[in-house]
Amino acid sequence: MVQRIRTFISGLAAITGLLAWIAAGIIAGHTTFYWTRVEKAEGIVTALTEIPCSILRDERCFDPEVVFVTADRGPITFKASDAGRVIAIEEQSSALTLTLGQSVAVLYDSKQPTRARLASSALLWGLPSKLLLLGAILVLIGFLFRPGRPLAELGILRDRFGR
Repeated sequence: MVQRIRTFISGLAAITGLLAWIAAGIIAGHTTFYWTRVEKAEGIVTALTEIPCSILRDERCFDPEVVFVTADRGPITFKASDAGRVIAIEEQSSALTLTLGQSVAVLYDSKQPTRARLASSALLWGLPSKLLLLGAILVLIGFLFRPGRPLAELGILRDRFGR
């Protein structure tokens, strides 16, 4: 019975970890493709609309409104959520702190400038990096719980690295 449970945990963790790596690769590829085909501009934060955060968080989150100027169309106003998804910007976040009147880097497609995005490495690369880390942890769990690995070895690891 213990072997079946270990086999199930090992297989599930390894498969989920590999799927997380594949998803991270797809998202990173899409981000890289987007990054190479867009224009860059400087924008100014003109409004911060408070939006609800996750139910689990007790923090204030904001959806920034940014104005930037393109070479051929003049001033463009966009909200971070106009790119197809709501991007919550936490006021106290170490990754990205926005204030009214702040200058920010903007990435935009010249064909659809209103679907611009903030050029923040945390917003562009945060999800792929988290998926890579999660996948690595799950593959490690799959390796440690694989069938045939004596539980005594896991006890040695527990003694060596603490409880």
